[in-house]
Amino acid sequence: MTTNTPSSRPVNWRAAIILPGNPQPMHGRIAELSDKQLIAFFPHSIHAKECRLYIDMPDPDHKSAHCYLDCKVRITAQTLAGKISEFRVFMQITELKDEQRTLLNRALRL
Repeated sequence: MTTNTPSSRPVNWRAAIILPGNPQPMHGRIAELSDKQLIAFFPHSIHAKECRLYIDMPDPDHKSAHCYLDCKVRITAQTLAGKISEFRVFMQITELKDEQRTLLNRALRL
């Protein structure tokens, strides 16, 4: 399910979330992304309100196959996604450096 807002874009990018107090990342995928919010799927429920998220996305400059986006996010909602047994997690981007935001905006235009 997507929100289909004008600024959002369906993607299928890998992601890793780092929860507070746990150095091991939880791997998932980003299903929809905009410059301020995203929808991701993870195998387990996330028991934190804020955490760090790393997104593996295509390089908009085509200098390499991938580039990484590092941001802080706030979990706004999560639901168990029916037949796929994953958690659909709705997140709001709360902290993103200017050069990372520029990179994200360029990648969303691809």
